[in-house]
Amino acid sequence: MREEEVASVAAKPSLTGLGSPSPLSCVPPLASGSPLCFCYNSPLYGYKDVSDLENVVANYAKANIPIEVMWTDIDSMDAYKDFTLDPINFPLDKMRNFVDTLYQNGQKYVPILDLERSETTDLIVKISLQPWNAFRPNGVIIFSDILTPLPAFGVEFDVEDVRGPVIQSPIRFEKGLKALHPIDLEKLSFVGDSLKILRKEVGGDAAVLGFVGAPWTIATYIVEGGTTRTYTTIKSMCHTTPHLLRTLLSHLAQAIADYVIFQVESGAHCIQIFDSWGGQLPPDMWERWSKPYIKE
Repeated sequence: MREEEVASVAAKPSLTGLGSPSPLSCVPPLASGSPLCFCYNSPLYGYKDVSDLENVVANYAKANIPIEVMWTDIDSMDAYKDFTLDPINFPLDKMRNFVDTLYQNGQKYVPILDLERSETTDLIVKISLQPWNAFRPNGVIIFSDILTPLPAFGVEFDVEDVRGPVIQSPIRFEKGLKALHPIDLEKLSFVGDSLKILRKEVGGDAAVLGFVGAPWTIATYIVEGGTTRTYTTIKSMCHTTPHLLRTLLSHLAQAIADYVIFQVESGAHCIQIFDSWGGQLPPDMWERWSKPYIKE
């Protein structure tokens, strides 16, 4: 962006909760004083229960920070700004009722990756622009997922209704590494095309953000075979087959680096790196098994 474009973007209000590595999710606030935004009929990622969500909303209310509410038509993927909760004039009991309804409504939608939506250019663009069209925030995040590039370097996966992403052939032994190859960016053309369109749509009024998963986080899916609560297998590999895990992480670091460059060349102003499961490691192990490969 030109200097004047950067200044223009910096001056715009920031909305949080509108973009993330998962479809239509709500995420913790990114900037102090920024409005909190919820999509009224979307999965509520990151909140353990209704009281957890209630605490977040209460903190915003105490700080007199507005809460934006957006509604999405799940079939057409059209989004609409519904209303703004003004903490100063919104009674606490009504706030609690709103939070309870929001949480219960969010529970109806299974938070899994929709491959059709995340691999179809026109749908990616349409969904990515929902918050932009509704609120004109200072950034537009591409609708995608951290697992999107896996097939492009040899790791196939399916999405099941209950289990979510399932890796067809988890890599836990030396022979599994043979399936890996350099990332084929032509297989990710829908990402590049979407970023180019998004860049054109927002012009100099907002930053276009791409994102990738950190090598450790991507490796947890590839080793465990999907989502898990324990990460037992990959943690065990840190001690039993460290050479195998290092080889896997190095391959992922190179593939992800190439993917980052591809996104930037396609129009992303900046790239977010999500180490979603880095928190499963104690600090000393994170320094050894995650941080070096993020830098790499």
